[in-house]
Amino acid sequence: LAEITGCKVKPLHTADYPTKAARPHYSVLDKTKIKETYGLEISHWEESLERMIWDDCEAQLRI
Repeated sequence: LAEITGCKVKPLHTADYPTKAARPHYSVLDKTKIKETYGLEISHWEESLERMIWDDCEAQLRI
């Protein structure tokens, strides 16, 4: 994302931003059930985000 937008990214720790709800240190969404139930092929989130950014950029250029 930073490469596409030219933004500078500063890493941080979740401990620096406490929330009321307890969160696991590392959790990912298990997509197995939705893939099997609906026969979907779900892209990796980074690929989907990149596609969305490019689509948005193209839309802005058409305005």
